[in-house]
Formats: sequence, structure tokens, C-alpha cells
Amino acid sequence: MRRLRAGLAALSLILTRTACQSSQQQMAPTSESAASIEADLKALRKLSDEYGARVTARDVTGFLNLFADDAVLMPPDQAMVAGKESIRRLVVSAFAPDEVGDFQEITTPEEIRVSGRWAFDRGVTTLTTRPKGAAPTVRYNKYIRVSQNAGTKGWKLARVI
Repeated sequence: MRRLRAGLAALSLILTRTACQSSQQQMAPTSESAASIEADLKALRKLSDEYGARVTARDVTGFLNLFADDAVLMPPDQAMVAGKESIRRLVVSAFAPDEVGDFQEITTPEEIRVSGRWAFDRGVTTLTTRPKGAAPTVRYNKYIRVSQNAGTKGWKLARVI
């Protein structure tokens, strides 16, 4: 009985190792797919940088160009905003010079994952506002952004939470 158990344990170990090795070989990316993934990651990092830069510059058109037409934006402590036109109305109001004075947003992705035509990035934003005549205020937010590869248009934001 002991020999049978020992034999079954050894067989199980061999099968497990073989399956793991086979799985690792199948999942090893080719140089072409690794290059493609690296290009996607670079484009998504640029999209993240552009997000913060367009907010800081109060560039409504540039900011909207980052989004897919059917995008959904879920800003903190506000109602969900769906569609580019609704996002435009929100952004025009938020970027108005008299609302908060100067501000700067820095977006720092901590994780980016790509799966085919879809990707997400998770990170933090640092928003520094400088109201006229008042001390600067710094606010930190967490975010998740889902992006979609729009082919020749590149990566576009589909959902921002």
C-alpha cells in the first residue's frame, strides 16, 4: 500500500512538473508579441501623461481627444458622465479659469495590463489647486482607467473611475 501511495505521489509530481513546463513554454511570448506589448505599454504611459498634461493646461479639446466617443467618466463625489458631449460640458465647467484658479494634475500609473484591444491602468493622481489669494491645496485620488485600442486612432479612454 505504501509503494502504491509513493508511486502515485511520484506520478502526480511528474505530471505537475510536465504541465507547468508545457504551460510556461506556451505562454512565453514571441519577440513580435513582446515588442507589440511593449509598444502598447509605451502608448498607454503616454496616454496617462497626456491626461495630466491636458488637465493642467485646461485644454478641453486635447482632453476630449483622449476619450472614445462612448466613454464614461466617473469623477469623485459627482454623478457619472456618459458620452463625449456630456464629458465636454463637465470639462468646460471644471476647466473654467475663475472656478479654482491655477491647478496641476500629475497622473502616476502603478499598474498597466494589456489584453488584446483592451487595457487598464491603476494608479494615483496628485491635483494641486491654487485658488486666487489662497494657499495651495493638494488632493490625492486613486483611479482605474479602461482603454480601448481604436486602431489607427490609437488607445482611447473608455472608462475612467
